[in-house]
Amino acid sequence: MNSRAALRRSLKSNLHGALDKAELRLHYQPQFNLASARIVGAEALIRWTSPEQGLIAPDQSLPIAEQTDLSMTIGRWVLTEDCRRSLAWQASGLGPLPISINVSAAQFRHPALANNVRDTLQANGADPDASIIVDMAIGLGKTLDHRVVACGVEAAEQMSLRQAGACDTAQGYYLSYPLCANDFALLLARKHWPLSDENGVR
Repeated sequence: MNSRAALRRSLKSNLHGALDKAELRLHYQPQFNLASARIVGAEALIRWTSPEQGLIAPDQSLPIAEQTDLSMTIGRWVLTEDCRRSLAWQASGLGPLPISINVSAAQFRHPALANNVRDTLQANGADPDASIIVDMAIGLGKTLDHRVVACGVEAAEQMSLRQAGACDTAQGYYLSYPLCANDFALLLARKHWPLSDENGVR
């Protein structure tokens, strides 16, 4: 118990400097249209690599951010970084592409959330109503555009069930692990991928 508490205190202290030290990265998990096998979106996922502890699991770092004053700061960084990447991909002919960004309960309750999103998009050259569509995955996974995305597809059996049902879009380890921005851009350039165990994406 003491070692776990000590680790938590250490992570909390180090997380405060993680942004300034460029220790946070965004990885992108592709979302595939099940009929065409084309990439139709992605979910942006935070990854933190600490010089002291190495790769920190999201279930360790994110609760700490939500319980401190860092959730809004990290949220703005995520949106800024995603805008920068999305605009670069568009300039390379790889977009526009809807990107889902997870919003914590603390962020969702914050009265400045809507203004922060609008101001960050505009400051980074993105039109909130046109060039970049940002889906905010909130609470139980509802998204603003009501697009149904089957998450957690990790086996062929799950894939078959999704294809037979109402879901037209899916993401999960069976299709692709979360990828760093450069690897995601390479995958995006392929436009589509065979949705099978032999696809090689993972």
